[in-house]
Amino acid sequence: MENTIGHSALIELIRKLREDYQSGLSGCSPEKGEYHKIVGTLCLSAPVELIEAVGAVHLRLLSAKPEAELRGGRFLSSDACSFCKSILGSLDRGEVHVDAVLGATTCDQMRRNLEIITRDLGIPVFIFNSPRTAENPISRDFARREFLRLAEEVSSWAGTAVEPRRLSEAIRRRRELSERIKSLCGLNGAELPRMTGGEYLALIQLFETTAADYLEKHLPEIEKVVCERRSPWGKKPLRIALLGSCMGESDDQIVELIEESGRAAIVYDAVCTGSRALGDETPLPGDPYDALLSIHHDQVLCPFRLPHD
Repeated sequence: MENTIGHSALIELIRKLREDYQSGLSGCSPEKGEYHKIVGTLCLSAPVELIEAVGAVHLRLLSAKPEAELRGGRFLSSDACSFCKSILGSLDRGEVHVDAVLGATTCDQMRRNLEIITRDLGIPVFIFNSPRTAENPISRDFARREFLRLAEEVSSWAGTAVEPRRLSEAIRRRRELSERIKSLCGLNGAELPRMTGGEYLALIQLFETTAADYLEKHLPEIEKVVCERRSPWGKKPLRIALLGSCMGESDDQIVELIEESGRAAIVYDAVCTGSRALGDETPLPGDPYDALLSIHHDQVLCPFRLPHD
């Protein structure tokens, strides 16, 4: 398989898998009994495991096209977050179809988006009221009650109960997939990284935008390519950390500009759509709601949470 910086064959494979998955979703028909309800998610604090536990599929909303931003501008002020405007624009035009949206009360703009999505676009919205601090035991108790409330709301909407067994299975599968992806991304710690930053960010986006069973089926193909090929870097590159907010669907151009010369490699990131989506390696408790607390409350996934030192 051809191995170059920038538009590598691995990136093309990952993009094709993502496109095939989304094409499959759009081609499903309720009349044929093959349709799964689709829930768009807006941030890492949203407990996607609840969605999978009722048989629905999640799709992280990552639209960042300029034309979508322009359309979304009619809902928000001109100085509002461009990413949030892009999400609204893509949903408004129907470029992205979802049956509901799951979000969390993180930044002010995301909270505003949830209001607009349900009020102006008529899409059902589920909201996880995420406490501001991760250390206060009272906030942890509140977060647990929020997960239980959300489970009831999602169950009522989907017509399927959130059974503890199914929730535990959804949590386990996502943790196992994240560990496998982290092991691939960890190969970038070598003197000659085994993946480009563009490749590992694309792989994480695949994790965020596809169902667990689909990724389980195709991840071995990606693992085989990464583990059998040589490093795309001929000599030790400059090691770059990428910091910022969300990387949308068209923002990969930023990564390509950094790496296309072959002199620099993104080996670390602190972006909302990057390695933070894979979580940490803290052992999860057996109770599924305690496990949700470990994943979506105890970890500081966003700068809005405290402490964020």
